[in-house]
Amino acid sequence: MNTRIFLIAGLLITGSGSAFSKNPPVKGGGSTDVPPSNGKMAAGCAPGAGRTDLDLNNVRTTIYTTGDMWWDRISAPRYEVPKGSNKHSAFAGSLWLAGLDNGGNLKSAAMMYRQNGNYFWPGPLKLDDASVTPEVCAAYDRHWKITRREVEDFVLGGLPATDVINNWPGNGISDLGFTGYAAEIAPFVDGDGDGIYDPTARDADNNPVDFPGYDINGDLGCKAKLFGDQTLWYIFNDKGNIHTETGGFPIGFEIRAQAFQFATNNALNNMTFYNYEIINRSTFTVTETYFGQWTDPDIGNYADDYAGCDVGRGMGYVYNGDADDETVKGYGLNPPAIGIDFFEGPFEDANGVDDTSDYCVNPRARNGLGYGDGIIDNERIGMARFSYFNNGSNPVNGDPTTGQQIYNYLRGFWRDGTDMTYGGDGHGGETKYSFMFPGDTDPEGLGIMIANGTSNQCKQPGEYLENWDEPSLGLAPADRRLVQSAGPFTLEPGAVNKVTVGVVWARASSGGPMASVQLVRRVDDDAQALFDNCFSLINGPDAPQTRIVELDKELILLFENTYNKDVVYYEDQTSVPGFGDVKYKFQGYQIFQMKDLSVTVNDLKDPSRARLVGQCDLNDSISQIINRYFDQTVEELIPVEEVNGENKGLRNSFKITQDAFATGDNRLVNHKKYYYLVLSYAVADVDTNTFGLRYLAGRRTKGFSALQVYTAIPHINSPEFSGTVIQSKYGEIPELTRIEGQGNGSNNVDLTTESIAAILQAPYWIKHPTYKRNSGPVNIKVVDPLSVTDGEYEFKVLGLSD
Repeated sequence: MNTRIFLIAGLLITGSGSAFSKNPPVKGGGSTDVPPSNGKMAAGCAPGAGRTDLDLNNVRTTIYTTGDMWWDRISAPRYEVPKGSNKHSAFAGSLWLAGLDNGGNLKSAAMMYRQNGNYFWPGPLKLDDASVTPEVCAAYDRHWKITRREVEDFVLGGLPATDVINNWPGNGISDLGFTGYAAEIAPFVDGDGDGIYDPTARDADNNPVDFPGYDINGDLGCKAKLFGDQTLWYIFNDKGNIHTETGGFPIGFEIRAQAFQFATNNALNNMTFYNYEIINRSTFTVTETYFGQWTDPDIGNYADDYAGCDVGRGMGYVYNGDADDETVKGYGLNPPAIGIDFFEGPFEDANGVDDTSDYCVNPRARNGLGYGDGIIDNERIGMARFSYFNNGSNPVNGDPTTGQQIYNYLRGFWRDGTDMTYGGDGHGGETKYSFMFPGDTDPEGLGIMIANGTSNQCKQPGEYLENWDEPSLGLAPADRRLVQSAGPFTLEPGAVNKVTVGVVWARASSGGPMASVQLVRRVDDDAQALFDNCFSLINGPDAPQTRIVELDKELILLFENTYNKDVVYYEDQTSVPGFGDVKYKFQGYQIFQMKDLSVTVNDLKDPSRARLVGQCDLNDSISQIINRYFDQTVEELIPVEEVNGENKGLRNSFKITQDAFATGDNRLVNHKKYYYLVLSYAVADVDTNTFGLRYLAGRRTKGFSALQVYTAIPHINSPEFSGTVIQSKYGEIPELTRIEGQGNGSNNVDLTTESIAAILQAPYWIKHPTYKRNSGPVNIKVVDPLSVTDGEYEFKVLGLSD
């Protein structure tokens, strides 16, 4: 029987001596609780219960309104990837915050498994005394779940505002009143500059000017405050009630959070992101402060994982301890790896200079931000410590059971306060070290300098172990937990800091668990590039909505909301060195058959999971399109053919009679499910061997926030229509009778026997000739045989004057 041991819920400690244990909780002695200088007790808020799934892309995960996430708050993981697989890669996660008050007392706010109570509550804090009321906590016990698509449709598409846009808490929840709180609560674009969120406000052209804070018009850039294709926005604090373990006093943190994800056709489709704006609403300074991301990642079967980190990337990761992730919950052979990238941490203490980017002098510059960029005091600390511990009560590396032990892990010490050291399992060595199991990612020994507070001591190759990881040491895999932290720094009253974290996932098709580690490192570079670009993506053209007509061993795909080939519907610009602004323009459509519903858009290049079954494009000078992707292993651009097009013009309907995955007889089988995805693509207006990305696939279906997968089942239709026989076939030109007009439309025409006979009789012509099926002067084709009924139809072809 698999049994998980959960030792601790959450902690908010004043004083360093309070103890915690398994249920039932036992309070220990030795607490030196000292009320903070404002002397305010916490409010009587009920525990927050709001939960919402983030579920647009290939990851479905549960987020709570009180800072914890990725689990069901009982015993089951809720970080499912691939979505729909019932396989999970993480069990729980949350922020950890800790430091010392003016009297040297330890204050920490940290959430784990909530066994003994709550440590964050929903809602903002008042500006004057950092207070909150039960009514405010209850009203904010929810997520505002929103998509960029619905805001685009509102701002650019002329559609009415959705409920979430109308009720966006830009200035707060109106029913509660706005007095005493910050003027802006949830981020919004204030187009008229009046400081008031009003979705009914319009400019002179009747366009909305106030809307949730996405960069919709392309004029915000890195000033945008809302991210992702789907976003959960929420706000919580640490003063909603007593901290049940100690009865101690809270700090006064207000945390504005957003969990978000992107729907793409690459590795970003397997990622989620988390941005926290952390505001110190208290009146006292917290010193020796650390912010951290705590994660309990589980690759399927939770009991057989290894941990590691990549120092330069600022990423911690977990991977399977062997090549087969067994049990029902496991991923099987070649299991994936999951990484947590600590993109952005708190500000360094101001010192009036632009700190150097030379990481031998300042090792924190290795994965931090703003170092050596010419701007004074904008430096942000990246991952300065990477710690791990195990499920259990081991006094050295087990679950923390006191506030001091929480603080120890954040600072890069073991649970018992001893130094983390280089080599072995990280305990009991001679050299203090800050990054556990870095593999070969710290050849300079930056972890030594950070742990010892030294600089200008970069190591040379061969001076110490160069590949420190768990497999090479033969350590036993276990249920690992990770802590990535940034600090120390001073947190002043009113200070605003941000922590941004990305969760990346990758699964190699061969090579075992270490191959997945290498792949997760590579896809993390995509995540880092997205962060560096302020979470801004270039959108390709939207795919048309598709209707599938199901026939006997035959499927007809009909495109709706299609593009006019004579009009440029899509144009965007990106800066390419040497080419200036590059324009992408709509070019064509691609249709893929997916092997099953577990296949996602980022599998389109895997022929074992997705295969191209249809394509059309504009009839122009472009047919083959090649992208060039940078391959770090060879450090050069590698060409990849993305399209080898028909170049015969656009089509809006396709007949499919073959199963692309069949072996032997490949005809479609009645009453079997088949799965299809349609995407539109654009092409850049430059073509050069040095330009990397000429092909740009769309990320959405028109009217949706992501590309849609369609399910179809071919079958005989007559039972649905009371035995009525279908009147025509796909692609058939019906029998046509000309009412007026002349010419043959450059087609080969053939009159019916009756019309020929009439012409051969005096006066040797007829006014309304009739043409045989498939032999008329105009190409009027049947695309939906089920919609054709007995009767006569009239068609008019209108000519355009010069």
